[in-house]
Amino acid sequence: MEKFQNKAEETPFNNEAAKASADRNLYQKVIAALRFNHVINSEKIRVRVKNGRVYLEGTVITEAERILAEKCIADLFGVWTISNGLTFPFDAKKGQR
Repeated sequence: MEKFQNKAEETPFNNEAAKASADRNLYQKVIAALRFNHVINSEKIRVRVKNGRVYLEGTVITEAERILAEKCIADLFGVWTISNGLTFPFDAKKGQR
């Protein structure tokens, strides 16, 4: 009778590769969510993902858009934290940022 050999024992699990793959998948979901929301101008938003941490960088038109960008990705599976570094231009007419 042949002895059963577990393939998992032959190939060690590569935790770093799994994390990188999860980050790539999460990156794609974040990009899709930002593009799907027509209120957000995602053209000037850069996204980075590292170990489930999402970093948003770039510029948006208003503070409301900045907040909305964060809210629209907050509930995506795999998001642990969001660092919202989005900026918006100073509105001289309103005297506020």
